[in-house]
Amino acid sequence: IITEKEAIAIAEKHVKGTGDDTEFYQPPNQTPYYLVEVELEDDRDAVVEVDGYTKEVKTVTWEDDDADVDDNDDSK
Repeated sequence: IITEKEAIAIAEKHVKGTGDDTEFYQPPNQTPYYLVEVELEDDRDAVVEVDGYTKEVKTVTWEDDDADVDDNDDSK
């Protein structure tokens, strides 16, 4: 399994930003992975999923700081 430092470097290079926060996940019967939050110079944030074995970037999710959305609002 790659190190947290390696995962951050891969994510930073992939979206050309600076790693901010990292979480490691090892779900049962699945490949372990890191979620690395990366800040870009234009104030955008991306969450990059890096495979813990292959070092492959699996997904990139762009966070939208402008939207004030409460996903836990059950009052609808």
